[in-house]
Amino acid sequence: MNKLGISTEDIRRTIGIIQGLQKSGYNLDTIKQFVSNWETSCSSQAKLESNIEELTAKKMKLQAECEELTSIHRQKELLFRQLKDMGFGLKELKLLYNKGSCS
Repeated sequence: MNKLGISTEDIRRTIGIIQGLQKSGYNLDTIKQFVSNWETSCSSQAKLESNIEELTAKKMKLQAECEELTSIHRQKELLFRQLKDMGFGLKELKLLYNKGSCS
């Protein structure tokens, strides 16, 4: 009963509900199946909620990584634009690099 969120103090009410279901034409096997399905549903919901929490945490981590990589890319892009404005394109940078490594 605790799995279903029904306190033991409310057992009389629970018994009354079961008796009412029996009077409505439900047999004990149907009630057992209903309770079993309910427990399975509650268990599935708990697993799904746990998965949502895990995936949300992963999403936030990936967003932070993406923002960091975007920032680094923007800094590099700015640097390359500044170098290009000074007349240093990729060709000139390679030439300069090769001259520096020869000395």
